[in-house]
Amino acid sequence: MFLKPELVFLSLFAVLFSYSSCKSKKKTAEVTNQQEQVVDTVSQKVESPKDKPQGFEVQSVILDDSEIAYKTGDAYTIDTAYIVRGILLVKCSYSGGCKEHEFNLYTDGSLMKSLPPQLKLNLNHNANEDPCESWVTTALRFDLSKAHAEGHNKVQLNLSNYNYKIPYTYGDQ
Repeated sequence: MFLKPELVFLSLFAVLFSYSSCKSKKKTAEVTNQQEQVVDTVSQKVESPKDKPQGFEVQSVILDDSEIAYKTGDAYTIDTAYIVRGILLVKCSYSGGCKEHEFNLYTDGSLMKSLPPQLKLNLNHNANEDPCESWVTTALRFDLSKAHAEGHNKVQLNLSNYNYKIPYTYGDQ
């Protein structure tokens, strides 16, 4: 009543294969959980600039009517932009990966006459001559407290390189 060597080999192979497949499923689940945690961290709602998650800088909108306020700088694309409690969140992508990139949000403060009034915002990107070509995606945050229109509690934001107008309501509603 001895088992044939082929059967023993096949049985052993099946056991090892099922064990390694369980391990890879576990590893895949761990990676998926880590990715979800990163996405959750990036999409956390910010109560105010003081309540920002660690590692995420909330920048101020720069009020400037000089030439720099109208230039977009180095190439980038805006994937999405929305407002959460007075903070403009911008998810953008650009080519780079070797050097620190800088983003600043400018406005000259002038409002276009309409209801609600419209305010132009210009996102300026400085790649610092980064020669790398990795496609990098980042989340930017800007405090919109300087983007209020006097006498109004609502303004429509026109963000450079973004095809959609962003409604912004603030103050007493």
